[in-house]
Formats: sequence, C-alpha cells, structure tokens
Amino acid sequence: MSDAIKNKGWSVVSAGLAINLALGVLYAWSIFKGAIKASIEKGGEGAFQWDIASINDPYAVCCLAFAFSMILAGKCQDKIGPARTALIGGVLVGSGFTLMGFSNSYMAWVMGFGILAGSGFGFGYSAATPPALKWFSPSKTGLIAGIVVAGFGIAPVYIAPLASYLIGVFGIQKSMLFLGVGFTIAVCGLSFLLVNPPKGYVPSEPADPGPLAKLNAYLRASMSADRICRTVHPCKDDDPAVILFTSGVTAHFAQTAFRARRKGRFFWLLVLTVILGAVFLGGQAWEYTHTGFGLTDSIVASSFYVLTGFHGFHVACGILALIYLFFRARRELRLAPGERRMPEPTPGTSGLVDGGTYYWHFVDAVWVFVFIVVYLL
Repeated sequence: MSDAIKNKGWSVVSAGLAINLALGVLYAWSIFKGAIKASIEKGGEGAFQWDIASINDPYAVCCLAFAFSMILAGKCQDKIGPARTALIGGVLVGSGFTLMGFSNSYMAWVMGFGILAGSGFGFGYSAATPPALKWFSPSKTGLIAGIVVAGFGIAPVYIAPLASYLIGVFGIQKSMLFLGVGFTIAVCGLSFLLVNPPKGYVPSEPADPGPLAKLNAYLRASMSADRICRTVHPCKDDDPAVILFTSGVTAHFAQTAFRARRKGRFFWLLVLTVILGAVFLGGQAWEYTHTGFGLTDSIVASSFYVLTGFHGFHVACGILALIYLFFRARRELRLAPGERRMPEPTPGTSGLVDGGTYYWHFVDAVWVFVFIVVYLL
C-alpha cells in the first residue's frame, strides 16, 4: 500500500472518529434533563412547563429515531455516498438543537432532540465506519471499526462537563444554540473527508500482519461474506433490531407511566413490550431456519449462533420477568370502587418495575454490540 493511499485511509478513519466524538452529545441528555427538572421545580417566567413524568420522552423518541434512521442512512450511503449522508446528519442535529434553543415547549424538544437530532445521530453514525473499513485490508477490519466507533463511546468524557459548564454560565437554551452551531460545523466540515476508495481499489495485505490479524482473516475466510449477507442481511424490512429497539422505548414509557401512577397506560405499554420482545424472538427463530449454514459449519457460523443465541436467551428471560411483573402489579394495584388512579405501590413492586426496565435496556444495549459484530463487521 502506497503512502498516499495509506494516509488517505487514516484521514477517513480520523474524520469518522471525530464525527462520532461530536455525535456523542446524545449522552449529554442526563445533563439536559437535570437542568429541565430544575427549571420545572423553580417555576417562574420562562421556565419549562412540562409534566415531570414526561421529562425523559425526548430521549426515548431520540433512541427510536436513532434506530430507524440508521437503516435509512445505510441505504442512502449506498446511493449518495458517505459524505452526503454524514452532511445530512450534521444538518439534522444542528436543526434540532437550534429548535431547542428557541423554544422550551415539550413538543419542540420532542421534535428537536427526539426526531431531528435522533435522526441526525443515526445518519452521522452510519456514515462514519463503512468508508473507513473500505480503505484497509480485512485483517485490520476489527481495529479500524473499533477506532471509529470508540469516538461515540468516549464522547461523554468531554461532553458532560462541557454541557454542564455552558448551562451554568449561559442557561439551557443558549447552550443548545452553542452546541448546535458547534456540532453542525464539526460534523458537516468533517463529512467531506468521508470518501470511498476509487472503483476497483483492493487493499493489500501487509507482509506480516501479526497473529491477531491472521486470526481475523482466517475467521472471515471460513465463511464467504456473500453467503452471510444473502441470508442474514441487516437491512431487511423485517429486521428484528428495529423491533427490539422499539420495545426499549415502550418499556421506558411503561416505567414513566408507573411512576405517574397511570395504571392503564402502564399495563398496555408493558404488554406491548412483551409482544415486541416475542416478535423479536420469532424473527430470530425464522432467521435460524433460513441462514443456510449450521452451528458446526465454521467458526464464523458457530460465533453467529452463540452470540445471537446467548442474547436471545436473555431476551426470553426478560420477557418472563415482565410477564411476572404484569401479574404481580395487576394483583397489587387493583382499584377500589370509584378510584381512577392506582394506589401507592409497595417498594418491592416499584423496585421490580425499575429493575425490569433497566434490564430490558441492558438487553437493547447488548444487541447493539451483537448487531455490529455479527452483521456489520
């Protein structure tokens, strides 16, 4: 590999890393939420007039938009390229934060942070890794993907203190404008560095790739990539990942309804979460019967079944836990004649609701790792 090509590849990697560092502002929601809650409790002119129980709704919508937009962004990247896809992401994030900077209404924040910024995170995140991988040999795929994705994970290290400082000095709405302008410039500017290799380019293998790189190349060679993509391609219309991410949103709203003592809403959202989880497992079972390869066909095939099967087992455990929680809460929270709001739950049931919800979010988070390792790398 010539020095010019090698340097070009690393510039794409650096741009992808920097874009993910900027898009990690998603994890600053806990800082934003604290400021919103303080404003609600303080009251007065210009304060946030929200229902305290709905304070996490923008974040939940953001996670949902993030999941769905990644699929659309993947298709856009194939048609218009990674630079334009990331550029769209930067514009969406900037538009969302600008909207939040000019309004403190509930719907403005759901639209700004939830839909616009959430979709922007998905477009930017989806565009950062694939072009970087194309510049390097298969023996370095894991390393390159890890470097680019790491930006999203370590972003809270600097974004949380930065957001806290801005809110403390300028207030929450001016801070949204500053963050919106800054991240729009960063993401849109860096997007032009995300370029695919020229047509016909084939990355050369290093003379001595090292033992880990050799093992990675062997694992990939043990099953042809086209066979995997043909059978378990991640962008199917019935992709179970979207279903599971949606169930995480319904689980969050169920927990919010429980804390607000809205019994009916809590129960139907809990049931919907269980149904979505069951549909996810059904989709996984269908996938197992249509893969075209078996558990012992190769190391890659074995890894596929072990990773997805182990995760599926945890999903099944979560479904059983939510079903138990449904019947326990139903027995305990029966309304007396004439009552409309559910009675005060016991600490044990409240703890189970929180624990069940957090476990379900953990299942979602693990699936992100499994999805990337099994379907994308």
